[in-house]
Amino acid sequence: MSAARPARRSLLLAGLLVGLLAPAAARAGVSASAIAVPASPFVPAPYDESPGASNPTYAFSGSSNGSTGDAVDLDCLHGTLAAGASSTTLASAAPVGADGAWHTTQRVGAIAGQACRLVAVPAGSPPPANLGALVPISAFPDAVSDLTVPAGAAQNAGVQYGFTVTAPGAGAVDRLAQAGEIAAGCGGIEQTPLASGTLLAYSPAWLCGAGFAASDALDPARSQILIDGRPGYLPATADGLYGSGAQAAGEVAAGLGSDQDQVSVAGAGAGELTVTEQEPVLECSGADAYPPTASSCPSFVASGVYLQRQLVTSDGGQVVQVQDTWSAPGAGHALDLLYDERLGSVGSPQFAIPAAEPFASYGAGQALGPFSGAGTMAAEVDPGAGAGQDPGAALTWEQPPQQIVFAAPDDPMLHYSAVLPAGGALTLRFLYAAASSAPAAAGLVQGTPTGLLGPTLTVNAPANGATLTSTPVTVSGTATDPLSPVSVTVNGQVVSVGAGGAFSTSVPLTMGANTITVVATDLLGEQSTAQLTDTYNPFAGLPTGLPPVHHCIVPRIVGLALARGKRAIANGGCRIGRVRSERSRSVARGRIASATRKPGAVLKIGSAVGLTESLGRPRARRRSRR
Repeated sequence: MSAARPARRSLLLAGLLVGLLAPAAARAGVSASAIAVPASPFVPAPYDESPGASNPTYAFSGSSNGSTGDAVDLDCLHGTLAAGASSTTLASAAPVGADGAWHTTQRVGAIAGQACRLVAVPAGSPPPANLGALVPISAFPDAVSDLTVPAGAAQNAGVQYGFTVTAPGAGAVDRLAQAGEIAAGCGGIEQTPLASGTLLAYSPAWLCGAGFAASDALDPARSQILIDGRPGYLPATADGLYGSGAQAAGEVAAGLGSDQDQVSVAGAGAGELTVTEQEPVLECSGADAYPPTASSCPSFVASGVYLQRQLVTSDGGQVVQVQDTWSAPGAGHALDLLYDERLGSVGSPQFAIPAAEPFASYGAGQALGPFSGAGTMAAEVDPGAGAGQDPGAALTWEQPPQQIVFAAPDDPMLHYSAVLPAGGALTLRFLYAAASSAPAAAGLVQGTPTGLLGPTLTVNAPANGATLTSTPVTVSGTATDPLSPVSVTVNGQVVSVGAGGAFSTSVPLTMGANTITVVATDLLGEQSTAQLTDTYNPFAGLPTGLPPVHHCIVPRIVGLALARGKRAIANGGCRIGRVRSERSRSVARGRIASATRKPGAVLKIGSAVGLTESLGRPRARRRSRR
């Protein structure tokens, strides 16, 4: 008996397992799915990568051909053209309901900073090479992080002196950082173009655009920023001089004081955002020896020169507009700058530079220039490289550099020098572009850089110099900029701008001359102004005299003095006819006793009206004596 019971128990367990597994074996599982929420493109708020930062969650839901007991993974497909697609899982095992619907709530940290195609796939399985029935959603989650003095620093712990914003768009992924290059990586702009549709990445086009490193590779005795001939450093660059660490960062922060790096990020994302930073240029508190050491430069102090930088991305991230304003609020300073423009090349890039041989290679130490006016430099990053490894880069400047000097074959530097008067400023503007080829990149920014010179402003009404007869007047027109949104003011009042840059508003007028000033401003503060001078005269166009007379009306003139009667006849459009004189018993002497036309008679213009002037009462007759 005891031996038979275990046998029966084993049979029962085996039957139970078969019963549990049978439905799973019969169920086909998920082979097709779609994402309903969010809609494409998915552009969440920038994800703050700072420790302890609070980030929002997002709802994801959709449909599938699965049923209860099935699950889907939410994956983001990305990768490079050279290596192919890979995936990052955003959510695992989201349960599927009886009707095939699924949903999950997630933060986007796992995919922040990547442009990818979001798909729902059977849980635990890799995304298929051919998406087939899967419906992808384009996702562009930005990532933001700050560079701050570590908590263990001796002073100024937590002070910010750098940042990184990784902004994916449909055309490129832009990594925007503080202008100063840090020891572990670049500052400025990194641009990686993407293949249309797949969002697979090329190799980087720009690796460190508009950056400032600690040293000049061609001249070991100077930094890339000189203030009055002394080495100058942006805060993040100064940190890298001693290597990273709490002590070094604290020494940098000591020079920041109340002028710590100030950064703001705004915009809709998906390659369309604005980043603004302001930071001081530091210099050593000790000797000017270069490179500085902890003994020669025990700390940093503010030099009195400041950099305010504004970055505006557009064209799905393929274009980055840069405006740098170098200012000296106190005393004047001499400024000497080497803008580091490093490509993402691993080979020998070729450059097309104004007034030089098209698409040529340059060696370290070669210099070109001077240049005049706005210009564009284009580059094939790695000619002859494999698919996706030879993107194009282009740079347009508004203010020409004195020279372009190559620190390395892939590292041209733009040289600028200027004297900043006390309270003065130097503003430099650039456009950076990344695309599948150099001609494609240059096509985004080449020619007259209208995007750098201010918005295009057209006032359609009223016409300048017009005489207006009613108030208020409607002022309308368009204000557009190819690279950024535009705001409009009319006589200092903000006016809403609609589709295509159209604007319209009412302006009250005062009698006489009126000045109407329309100002369009883009995100970099560049302005275009239109000024109208119009006259308000409500009486303009009205008749200035009596209407023309086509007939005469005989006035009532009997009893009037002769002269007055004649004037009345003339004013009525009639003509004075024959004037006779005779005595009248009823009309005093010198007055009109009668007229040949009755009062109120309507006659042909110029008709004659004869008059009889009274000579007074008749004389009395003398009686004869008999």
